[in-house]
Amino acid sequence: MIASAGSGGATCEAQLGAWDDALNKLAAHGYVPARRVSREEIAAMAGTTSHFGGAFDASSATVHPGYLVRGLRRAALKRGVRIYEKSPMTRFSRGGKLKVETARGTVSCGKIVLAMNAWSGAIPELAPAIFNISSDDAMSKRIPDLLDKVGYRRAPLMIDSRVFVGGWSPTRDGRLSVGVSGGVIGLGGIVDQRFHGQSPRVADMRRVLRDGHPALAGFPLDTSWNGPIDRTVSGVPLFGALPSNRDIIYGYGFSGNGTTMAYLGGKILTTLLTAGESELTHSALVRPVTRGFPPEPFRFVGAHFVRGAVRRRDDLEHAGRKPDLLTRWLAGLAPSGVTPSKANLRARKG
Repeated sequence: MIASAGSGGATCEAQLGAWDDALNKLAAHGYVPARRVSREEIAAMAGTTSHFGGAFDASSATVHPGYLVRGLRRAALKRGVRIYEKSPMTRFSRGGKLKVETARGTVSCGKIVLAMNAWSGAIPELAPAIFNISSDDAMSKRIPDLLDKVGYRRAPLMIDSRVFVGGWSPTRDGRLSVGVSGGVIGLGGIVDQRFHGQSPRVADMRRVLRDGHPALAGFPLDTSWNGPIDRTVSGVPLFGALPSNRDIIYGYGFSGNGTTMAYLGGKILTTLLTAGESELTHSALVRPVTRGFPPEPFRFVGAHFVRGAVRRRDDLEHAGRKPDLLTRWLAGLAPSGVTPSKANLRARKG
């Protein structure tokens, strides 16, 4: 397992205060999950002076996704759930007796839950609300001595305040886990081979580390990978039932924040399946699918322009330079994140 508290911070002056809006709104509702930390405090916790400031959440943790999935599988099997692996759905019926078809068999059912993350883009009723973009990760070889030397052996997960966020954390066996978002962009609902295999963005991960923890930027690579994220305009998921059949329930659009939101999502889906009522089912998360992005191929082409502008603005701000008007305008078209940077808010204001 990887377990640590989390620290989000600014790796350039333009990112300072990116967390203030979120923390102030939470505090107004009596919830204080994190505290602001200075450059000196971050240096003491993580061994780097490259963060100008940040917010530290001592109650958070990072979880190894493989262990999490295996644990959930064991719990489901104990409760009598039948799990069919390597049998992807090819189609499902929307009327009459509901059926889910696979290449080798058909399942008849009373209700269907469409919880397919990025693969939701292949469902015509769900596709308008999302577009797919990859998140890339890498794992170093074991480097416990280096982590000890730089003061990052037992330290929190760290992230910067880019729109396409970068982050890194140590593992219990002395490795470094690094990740960046904002990678390959999907065309329509297709999740093709560009979203599978080794990451083409290891150089970007090293650049993120040079900005945030330069002593680790030369980490010896062991492996890397990438995968698709279903990005919504708001950065938060949506839940509901298909208008054509209220027995077909959907939950998707987690935008890279699935571990926490999946718990709430499970409660929402359960209530929707049983036609119950709860505070959650009346929340803003339960809503109909609306078009959040232009239709293809404009979505695909436009996403490349916006992604390029966001990266260019981040690079310029890290170099202490002000982005030009066109770059700011294009970057301001990027979908909202859960924690948008102050720089992004300025860009949206033009």
